Amino acid sequence: MQNLAMSHSEIISGHSDHQSNADTSSDLYAKQTLPNNSNTHNKLIQEFHSMYSTYTGSPFDAESAINVELVDSVIRGLKRGRAAGPDGVSAKHLHFSHPIICVLLSILVKLILKYPYVPDAFWYWHDYSTAERG
Repeated sequence: MQNLAMSHSEIISGHSDHQSNADTSSDLYAKQTLPNNSNTHNKLIQEFHSMYSTYTGSPFDAESAINVELVDSVIRGLKRGRAAGPDGVSAKHLHFSHPIICVLLSILVKLILKYPYVPDAFWYWHDYSTAERG
């Protein structure tokens, strides 16, 4: 049985082949996105580039962004039943650990973000996980 969707062809602006339809649609879209006024358009482009060149983004405040509730929700969202990392800790261990672990992990993450230092053991885990994936 022939696929009806494949045998049916749309006719757009007198064209029925796919390439002509794509070109026609592209031309229509390009016309719709042209600026109304080229002077205003050029002024807005210059304003954007001026603002973009000095943009630094919003400051990231680790103290308010990283908290015990966030760490707890991340731990609760981990999939259990997965293999443990090279340190022997699995999601199941974290899930059933004492609640103080969330406090300690939130402090650890804040310190890592505050001071540009990541413990060597973190890199070992990263190398291990990417090597396993091949």
